Amino acid sequence: MKKLVVFGGFILNVFLALTPNSGWAGCNSPVTLGFDGNQEPTDDEFLYENEKEFALTQSGFINSGKQNSGDGRGYECDEFNSPSCAIDDEIEMPIGHVFKGEVIQKKRRYKCVVGLFGDDKWEIVDDGFCSTKAFGDIAVGSCVEEGSNCKNLTDIDCSGYNKTDSNGTIFYGICLDGPKFICKAVECKDGFFANDDGICVPKQQNNDNEKDDNDDGNGDDDGNSNYSCLQRCINLTGSQKAECAACCVVPASLAKWENGVCKCQQNPNQKFNISELKCEDVVAQPEINDPNACDPEQLAQIMQWKIKYSSNAEISTLIDVVIQYCNGNSKNKEVFNAYFLNIQITINELEEGKKVSSEMNASKTKISAAVEEMDTISAGFDDSVWKNEEGKFNTSRLISDSVAGVVLGTAGGLITSSVLKKNQVEDGFENIQCTIGGQVVAGWGDQFVVGR
Repeated sequence: MKKLVVFGGFILNVFLALTPNSGWAGCNSPVTLGFDGNQEPTDDEFLYENEKEFALTQSGFINSGKQNSGDGRGYECDEFNSPSCAIDDEIEMPIGHVFKGEVIQKKRRYKCVVGLFGDDKWEIVDDGFCSTKAFGDIAVGSCVEEGSNCKNLTDIDCSGYNKTDSNGTIFYGICLDGPKFICKAVECKDGFFANDDGICVPKQQNNDNEKDDNDDGNGDDDGNSNYSCLQRCINLTGSQKAECAACCVVPASLAKWENGVCKCQQNPNQKFNISELKCEDVVAQPEINDPNACDPEQLAQIMQWKIKYSSNAEISTLIDVVIQYCNGNSKNKEVFNAYFLNIQITINELEEGKKVSSEMNASKTKISAAVEEMDTISAGFDDSVWKNEEGKFNTSRLISDSVAGVVLGTAGGLITSSVLKKNQVEDGFENIQCTIGGQVVAGWGDQFVVGR
């Protein structure tokens, strides 16, 4: 952030380099950030330990009216603010930290510097190595070493890293400028050999008298044929594969396939036209860049989605694409809106799927409960005091209950009883009667009084 001091109408530049500062205590740990003027979370004076802190800062920036980072924490290079990091303070950030809105997948050391006009910012002071989980930090131009030599790595060792050719059997792990870590093939499967670019190409089957002329197809200088050139294109995809194939059918004196690009040989400044099969002058296209293309509020929403759906690979990939696009130098509103809409549609489909699944589970629970209740009722049909052990009508129960009623009637009260028949037995209606000493005193349907 630019800091100026005004005396008598004249602007006096503050040369902070002349006033050494040991730095504020805030440089030892991330703090809540404050924003002044036109500052934004993506400015080069802010560092974040991870994507979560950056996303929280983006949300806090919007919610506070561009005043502070809310729940987000970061490191600020600002000589005038406390707590913050001051001039010459250095800090090492971990793998996955965020600088200028970009996720940096390696450790990196930064230094707080103040320019001539007080424009505080972080500068990279140590970026000359590739950070890998399996092999540690490797300097640019170096390889995974074993003693004084490069270590032979297997295909399993290189799992998860970019390989120059999947037909390789032995690789060197090399840190290229960028920095970028690759596994370069140095030995290949039977019938192939690794060239200087780590590409596995078929071994030359022709004898010296049958070698093709280097100029009747895009072969190598050692006499490899047009077929060998085409083999390089097998593992490529899309437009790169099309360019590779086209490059292989023109004379090597016109263009050659080198380092993943068809390079014009007579004039390196020209570009190979795969449709016309010729080299042409490059016509500069005007760059379109709308600084307001990526809406801050929509970006804040995207960063919230990034946290919420971090376990969903598809949504995370879509979000990474739009973040990378917004960090670039060529963007427009229509493209950004298309990216944003695509993420919205994917999230809606995911949430709708969850809703349907939840409703189905609720329905299954209700159905299971209903089935269980019906099973209980059904089981009760076979459990009744009016059936004997064979499942037939229990006539003795009806008689015993009636007799009990008669006996109870002699115990001090007048009981009027009616012998009723409600059930039909196997052989028709059963004769039910009341007797005393073998003499019938009441039959079917008769009413009688006991106790008088």
